[in-house]
Amino acid sequence: MKCFYHSADLDGHSSGAIIKYAEPKVELIGYNYGQEFPWDAIDPSETVYMVDVSLPIDDMLKLARMLNEGGARFIWIDHHVSIIRDYEALDEADRDLFDGIRETGRAACELCWDYISVPGTKTPPAIELLGIYDSWRFTPETERHVKCWQYGMRTYEDTRPESMPQIWKALLEMSANAPLFESIIKAGETIFDYQITQNAKTCRSCAFETTLYLGWEQGLCGPAKPLKCIAVNSNLMNSDVFKSIYDPETHDAMLCFYWSKRGFWRCSIYSDKEEVDCSLFAKSHGGGGHKGAAGFQGKFLPFEPFSPISKQPVQEEVTSGRG
Repeated sequence: MKCFYHSADLDGHSSGAIIKYAEPKVELIGYNYGQEFPWDAIDPSETVYMVDVSLPIDDMLKLARMLNEGGARFIWIDHHVSIIRDYEALDEADRDLFDGIRETGRAACELCWDYISVPGTKTPPAIELLGIYDSWRFTPETERHVKCWQYGMRTYEDTRPESMPQIWKALLEMSANAPLFESIIKAGETIFDYQITQNAKTCRSCAFETTLYLGWEQGLCGPAKPLKCIAVNSNLMNSDVFKSIYDPETHDAMLCFYWSKRGFWRCSIYSDKEEVDCSLFAKSHGGGGHKGAAGFQGKFLPFEPFSPISKQPVQEEVTSGRG
């Protein structure tokens, strides 16, 4: 039995941890978009989980047929709207090859817990907070608490489920007033406050306005209206980076990008506007994701810096240290 989980974030890591909690003998395999899928490692007679991540829909169908013909189950749990649209466009007979849950609006870790738990079982507080963060369901009143939990979890050097199995087991069994739970929140509070000031500095030094157009790599037809974006060249891939500078009256979306050592650009798009679907733009450039947050990668950037965000000269940040 194998479980492929999204290796890039805490939603994927916690999803893998939940499957391991329910299936102690499962082999966990971290996987991210763009990697070569290990087809040779698939035994058609064994159950395969894929959680919070997917292959292109044709490959998902190929894998489902392979396992179905071998008498095994393919359990796919996902919440990314772009791939769910592709799944829903399949014939009914093809859709029936997939077990699991595919649902937008909640995080994959929450769906995984629903799948493995006894109906009516309360979602663990750790998973609830991770899920609220990943699916953007926090309110102004709950934002600080949700994000402090997220940042506190990031203090662990490696949160992959195979790297800290005992901690994930404890988190899945832990109440919100447990000492470890409270210590993670406390650590996150310090990071949260620090990150606000650092994000503002990053924007003052690196942010610019640009326009993102719909691409055609996937033959996707969609809205022709381009997105007016506020962009930052940074590997801090989240919308919080833009809080000091995002203007909903001026900008349609926020755009983070950086050059990966693997030899391509990683780009993430975020928007809080009802009329903007980030997943369509990401998919048109070979990626995918959610309506409010999506991403893609490629050898070239499909946008240019059109104008600075301010007419004032950029004041470089001064850091202390020897050099």
